[in-house]
Amino acid sequence: MKFLDSSVKALILLGTSSVTLSTINGCSSGPEGIPNKGLIYISLNQTMEELKTLEKSNLILGYGTWDAGKVFLHCAQSIEYSIQGYPENKSAIFQNTIGKLIFLKFASSQKMSHDLEAPIPGANTIHTNTNWKKSLLILQETILKFQAYEGKLKPHFAYGNLSKEEYDLAHAMHIANHFSFLTVS
Repeated sequence: MKFLDSSVKALILLGTSSVTLSTINGCSSGPEGIPNKGLIYISLNQTMEELKTLEKSNLILGYGTWDAGKVFLHCAQSIEYSIQGYPENKSAIFQNTIGKLIFLKFASSQKMSHDLEAPIPGANTIHTNTNWKKSLLILQETILKFQAYEGKLKPHFAYGNLSKEEYDLAHAMHIANHFSFLTVS
């Protein structure tokens, strides 16, 4: 894995990416003042079990300017785009070099770290003040849709072509990263 780390750092130092080194190294840059639970989900099946637990909550709070409903809809949006296609994509060169290395780094550690309030490039705006219970249901339905989908998946906007199993892991890690900063009561 040291080769992977040094290769990614070298590519970044060459100025070929706008990805931050802290993201590559898996450093968590969560919202200020909110403890990182460090959740790890390695499959959408595991994520669905967590969603069933969250359904029973009285209140779920988001972080920063994102409420919990927006977090759930953002995660659902990412899953939906893997079926429909992402609105904007990094170049094929990025996807097949840096993007692949980033995905491999995340996959090997089973953890993802990214800007938690960054929208998916080109995605429709998700507004705040959403009903978190309804948004949670939408996320559950979207996961089930993805799991049942048998067609060709679209390239990830940064990681490029992923198999269904790789996408399952990517989506699970993405959700875990966001859920690590939710406040549940």
